[in-house]
Amino acid sequence: MFRNAHPVTYRGSTALVTGASSGFGAEFAQQIATAGLHPIVVALIRKVNDRTVSRLRTHLNERARTTRKDRT
Repeated sequence: MFRNAHPVTYRGSTALVTGASSGFGAEFAQQIATAGLHPIVVALIRKVNDRTVSRLRTHLNERARTTRKDRT
C-alpha cells in the first residue's frame, strides 16, 4: 500500500458541478460544500440553480455561485 507523505487537501478550492440543479448533482454540490469547497452550480434552469445555491449559501457555504450553461 502506498502512503502519501503529503495528503492533498481541497478545502477552500472551487469546484464546478454540472447538473447540480437537482438529483445527484445537487447532492454532490452539497457534499463538496460540506467538505469546505466552493461549488459553482451549473445547469440549464437558472431558477432551480438559484434555489440550489441559496440553500447551499444559507446552510453550508456563503461562496457558492451559479451559472447557466449548456455543457453538452
